[in-house]
Amino acid sequence: MDKLFKDIKNNGYKRQKDINSSRPTYKGTSKREGTNAGEVEVLISRSGQIIFCDGRHRLTIAKILKINKIPVIINVFHEKYIRKEIKKNINTLEPQDIIEHIFD
Repeated sequence: MDKLFKDIKNNGYKRQKDINSSRPTYKGTSKREGTNAGEVEVLISRSGQIIFCDGRHRLTIAKILKINKIPVIINVFHEKYIRKEIKKNINTLEPQDIIEHIFD
């Protein structure tokens, strides 16, 4: 974790896919593999609350370093929340804008 902390402090927060191959990758202790391994992952509740799911080391380091914004993987949107947001903004949103609008 010390290496990860120093790397984020010195080079900024990067997604796994954006980490240069010359830099070490940090996948934590998770046994999961694939494109989301090592990333901060969240869920969105029916009320729109962001619920932490995975990536506690990266999230904690970002908080310690007072990094205000980090990229996250959204694993699940509650169906009721999506319906509510789409209905509320149906006249102004394009499909590709839905996620960006929800988090503005």
